[in-house]
Amino acid sequence: MNKHQFRRWLVVQKYTLLRGYSWLNVALLGVVAAASLKAAFPGLIDSLWKFIALVILGFVGLYIVGYIDYRYRFLHEEQNYATETNPVLLAGLRGELKNENKRMA
Repeated sequence: MNKHQFRRWLVVQKYTLLRGYSWLNVALLGVVAAASLKAAFPGLIDSLWKFIALVILGFVGLYIVGYIDYRYRFLHEEQNYATETNPVLLAGLRGELKNENKRMA
């Protein structure tokens, strides 16, 4: 295995781990929101049922914020900005990356 293959393998492993973390994180978002609110207002949540209700409300609240982000295209604007401020990506989109690839190899 040469340097390039090892780097590629390492990057694939990193992305595999990050994707797994991301999917499990989705399931726990409501719990994290509820735990944060419980820490801020300890007297408010004094039973398991209240905590479960807060988990559901936290998940729904986070989903609504995400929907607003999607609906008003904030994600798209962030991606546009990230592309505009990345000279290598912008050069690739313009078709100017041929010489850059030879230099990186």
